[in-house]
Amino acid sequence: MLPFLLEWRKSLAAPAIGVGWTVLSVVTVVAGPFGTHDQMSLGERAIYWPLVVGLSILMGTLVRMAARRWIGGRGFFTEAPAIALALALLLSPLIHTLTRWIADSDAGMPLSWHELAFYVFVASLAISALREALAGARAEAVPAGAAPMPAAAPEPDIPQAGPRLLARLEPALHAPLVRLSVNDHYVEVVTEAGATNLLMRFADALAEIEAAPGLRVHRSHWVADGAVLGARRTGGRVILLLSDGAEVPVSRPHLAAVEARGWTTGE
Repeated sequence: MLPFLLEWRKSLAAPAIGVGWTVLSVVTVVAGPFGTHDQMSLGERAIYWPLVVGLSILMGTLVRMAARRWIGGRGFFTEAPAIALALALLLSPLIHTLTRWIADSDAGMPLSWHELAFYVFVASLAISALREALAGARAEAVPAGAAPMPAAAPEPDIPQAGPRLLARLEPALHAPLVRLSVNDHYVEVVTEAGATNLLMRFADALAEIEAAPGLRVHRSHWVADGAVLGARRTGGRVILLLSDGAEVPVSRPHLAAVEARGWTTGE
């Protein structure tokens, strides 16, 4: 549980989170959407909307991380509705309670609990679709001549053995690679010694693993040869089962290469 909470805290520390909270708070305070412009004063909206936006970011990040950990690899059309439903059930009562507190009466409530749940569900689906599109764009090959994206920290000396990517990891994580995955603005690097997130493009990470034995199986995933324990099919899709417990989807363009590796034998 502690590693999960530390990862959640690290995700919230991303600069985009602070910028997004500030911009959305200002816009919603001024615009007063969902009836809050008429039901609340400017001062009340200045308290209400930053709290709502902040709470949504905290809960949304937590639920998405939990979904990625426990149902990851099952595809957008499974993960996105599950995340949206969880947020509708968890976030709507909190926002409803906060609204009652700010509005100071049920008569001043701009939206009912059910209306809030509907809007949270739809908004979560829209955000998931946007994130899916952005993740796919980040995972594509870097255009020729593009400037490299800096890592979160200066690179240490390159180890004498192993892929160059290991130079970016703490010494305790220097071990054979298990997998690489796109994780928002980061690349999640999993080795046999643990996992961490690096602020870099997926294409740059793939370039730095060089000739490490493995295969890119999805626009957002690379797996090491020795980490694949087996495979299963669900909804017509192939899911690889890895040694760290992760389940990684195989996209259609990479399926032939995966089958040639023999990873789908006996599924």
